[in-house]
Amino acid sequence: MELLRKFGPYDGDSIYDRLKDVFSQMPISATLNDKYFLVHGGLPINNISIDNIAKLPKPDEIPNNETTFQLLWNDPSDDIKYYEPNILRGPGTYVFGPALTENFLSNSGLKMIIRGHEYTPQGYKWNHGGKVLTVFSSKAGPYSGTKPHVAVLDNDSLNIVDVS
Repeated sequence: MELLRKFGPYDGDSIYDRLKDVFSQMPISATLNDKYFLVHGGLPINNISIDNIAKLPKPDEIPNNETTFQLLWNDPSDDIKYYEPNILRGPGTYVFGPALTENFLSNSGLKMIIRGHEYTPQGYKWNHGGKVLTVFSSKAGPYSGTKPHVAVLDNDSLNIVDVS
């Protein structure tokens, strides 16, 4: 809607189509400093490796690939061991537990998962014994009461900084 308002129906639709093309080609996740797994959502339920994530099909705009979909939309939970359907997000999404996190980090040689997908009023939250960090920085729309934070890595030190 914002693109239509700013650029009109013809240019707004064209810009939106180009943005969808760009996003469908972007990496689904990244590793940082060989320690941190950066992802929008969370871990898929199929114990995928970093190498397999790099081979996920592109472009995948909707996405149609279930692993890509789960990397974008799954959430951590401290109340389960492996995974369960995510009734809040809907079909095809799951909550993943500390055992899945531990397996993934151990098999990947990584230290932590940092994600940004889930609203948290204080701007960040820890799960799975400090192995999963959710950072939420939006104050837009319904999130106006959020205290936005960012994660800052300085050498080997991870700091969570309030940016409100």
